Amino acid sequence: MKLELPESKSATIEQIKELVLEITADQRMLLNQEPVDLDHLEGKIKMLLPNLAEKSLVLKADRSVPHGTVVKVMDIAKLSGIEKLVIATRAVNE
Repeated sequence: MKLELPESKSATIEQIKELVLEITADQRMLLNQEPVDLDHLEGKIKMLLPNLAEKSLVLKADRSVPHGTVVKVMDIAKLSGIEKLVIATRAVNE
C-alpha cells in the first residue's frame, strides 16, 4: 500500500514500533496493519494500550485525507489514553 505523506523540511526520524495507524487516500484505516473503522478505533486502542511500553501512536495519513478526519482520529487517540502522538511525514529533498 502506497501512501502520499505530507512533506516536511523539518521532519526528524523517530521510530516508534508501538501503535501505527494508517489512513489511506480512500479513508480506510489500518491499526498495526489490521482494518479498523472510526467507530471501533477507541475500543481497539484501549484494548492494546496495556501491552504498550510507551503510550504512543504513529499516525500516517495520506495527504488527501480531509483535515477533519485527522482531527477526529487525534481526538479519539487522546480519549483512548494515548499520551504521545507522532504525525508521520516524509522528508523533502532540497
